[in-house]
This record gives sequence, structure tokens and C-alpha cells, in this order.
Amino acid sequence: LDVQRTHLLRLDPMKIPTGGLLTLNATATDACYTGEQTSRSRQITFRIVPPEELFREILLLQQSERAKFRKQADEAAAVREQLTTLSNANDAIQLARRHRSVQREVIRITSSLSATLTEMRLNALATDEAYDLMQKNVLNPLKELNDELLNPQKDALDGLKPQDSKSLGDAMDRQDRITARMEEILKQ
Repeated sequence: LDVQRTHLLRLDPMKIPTGGLLTLNATATDACYTGEQTSRSRQITFRIVPPEELFREILLLQQSERAKFRKQADEAAAVREQLTTLSNANDAIQLARRHRSVQREVIRITSSLSATLTEMRLNALATDEAYDLMQKNVLNPLKELNDELLNPQKDALDGLKPQDSKSLGDAMDRQDRITARMEEILKQ
């Protein structure tokens, strides 16, 4: 079985100087009927950095994720363009694959940005107002994009037949909304 526990470790009382190393590992003991068994995790080492440096690293990561999201917005626009020239079932399959690729990357970006927000909170690198703004203006809209538009589009494209003009029109309309929503998120 796999058991995961979270433990919050406060570094302030340890007074580790900037540039110092903190090495951690975990030990677990079970209650086996043949007797206790103890296991130890591998060691993980962290370098202590000043808050400004950590904040700068997080901002660089967020900017990198924004650039990747911009690329996915461009890919979503290309999917929309390809919808206008859809002519056979093979094209529809390729289009559905492209869309799923965009969706997977958007989910990964959302997860990465969420992790940066958690790291900022745990290290008290900004204000509660900044955290709320990122949650409200970026992370929530990304989740809504996936739930309200990307998922339904994935389902629609998986069953799309180029001869079905109504379904094709609905897919084009939804793709237009996807690209517009992605542009709105990029502005945030």
C-alpha cells in the first residue's frame, strides 16, 4: 500500500543561513503481525535561497508557462482554421488529436501554475490579494476553459463527420469561443 502524509516544516526556527543546505528524509514503521518493519526514504537536499531569488525563479517559471500557453492558443487558432477545410474522416481524426494535445498541455500548464501559487503561499512571497488575483483571474478561468469548452469540444471532435454541417458549425463556434477565452486568459 502507498500512504502519503503531509508534514509542514518551519525553517525559521532552524536559522539556516542563505546558501546553506537542508537535507531531509522520512522514516516509516508499520505494524506488521510478524513485527515492526521500518523503511527510510532517500534523502532530498534543498539549498536555502533568499526570498527574492525564489520569487524571481517562480516568476520566470510563470512567464515560461505563459509562453507555452500562448503557443497553445496559437495551436487552437490553427485547429479552428483546419475546421474550415475539413474534408474527410482522416482529417477529422487528426484534428481531434491536435485538440487533445492542446487540452493536455493546458491541463499541464494549469497544474504547473497552481504549484507556483502554492509555493508562493507556503513561502509567504506575496500578499493574500496577489494570491487571490492569480486564483481568480488565471487558475479559475483555466479550469473553466477545460470544463466548459475543451472537454465538450474533445467529445464533439471525436465523433465529428465532415458531412454533418450542423455539428461542424457547432464545432467551429465552440473553437472560436475557445480561442477567445484563451486570449482573455493571456491578458490576465
